[in-house]
Amino acid sequence: GINAEYGSEKIWMESATFEGFHLFLFGAGYSSLYLAKEFKKRGGKVSGSTRSAEKAEELRSQGVLPVIFDAKKPLENFEEVFKDVTHIVVSIPPPSTRSPEGGKPSATPQLTQYPLEQLDSVLFHHRDDLLKLKDQLKWIAYLSTTGVYGDFQGEWVDETTPANPLLPRNQVRKQAEEEWLKLYTSNSLPIHVFRISGIYGPGRTKLEEIKEGKAQLIFKEGQYFSRIHVEDISNSLLHSILKVTPGQIFNLADDEPAPPHLVTSYGYTLFGLTPPPPIHYKEANLSPMALSFYESGSKKVSNEKIKKVLDVKLRFPTFKEGLKDVWLTQFGGELLN
Repeated sequence: GINAEYGSEKIWMESATFEGFHLFLFGAGYSSLYLAKEFKKRGGKVSGSTRSAEKAEELRSQGVLPVIFDAKKPLENFEEVFKDVTHIVVSIPPPSTRSPEGGKPSATPQLTQYPLEQLDSVLFHHRDDLLKLKDQLKWIAYLSTTGVYGDFQGEWVDETTPANPLLPRNQVRKQAEEEWLKLYTSNSLPIHVFRISGIYGPGRTKLEEIKEGKAQLIFKEGQYFSRIHVEDISNSLLHSILKVTPGQIFNLADDEPAPPHLVTSYGYTLFGLTPPPPIHYKEANLSPMALSFYESGSKKVSNEKIKKVLDVKLRFPTFKEGLKDVWLTQFGGELLN
């Protein structure tokens, strides 16, 4: 079942109040909208950026005040929008990672220094604007990825492990983290970096494919991935808001790194189905992007720091609790056998 320790956690979390706080989401996507919901529940106000008018309407319907920011040009009315913003989440990926060569491992990692324009559209357009708000901003979170660590052949990594990203998209990420952290070291802005492992949750699992019998059990010898349920991302960010630790990097991962085929296999058993036989990743006909995840290294990501420093208690300590919850809530605990 769900982590028993989580009971006291829930009571504590629900007593926190964010009245008078205004959270701005650069890139109001899957994870940040979970945080928005919790922030609003506690009396805070939330605004967020999106690239399309259509998505803006969707944000409005979720109680998030929408602002159009397509990352190609600055926000038109920055001062007006940010006049009372106290908290910021940045989840817009580096512009250069949208290009196809983002997925090929590089023979010479770390050698290219990318211009700010390719690293981070928020800093490129609004670095000076943010510096002017130094006295009103209480907390800034830059959402990064555990991909920055590179390959550790299935060994554990923590926040003190030197990052050695193999893929250009993760080299760009690492440099973007450094640019955000400079705002703390040089200007005392309350920057926090969160390196997030594979995100899953309602609408973001293989259960849909499994139900249709289409999900393959993709196998690679010695391959470990870490993952985290979206609700535990939101929960960890709330803890950080309530315990500001500027300049710190935190891994967001659950307690049990696991090979992907075991996770898929567990999904089949939830539906009462017999999993298909595992297939080697090179024979699985993967997209270049999917393939890059298998070729960019294997590691187990430690989450000790969020527990020790931020006192986080995970609601879903492993993929089993998390997938079971999605199976019950999204699929009504359906059995197909």
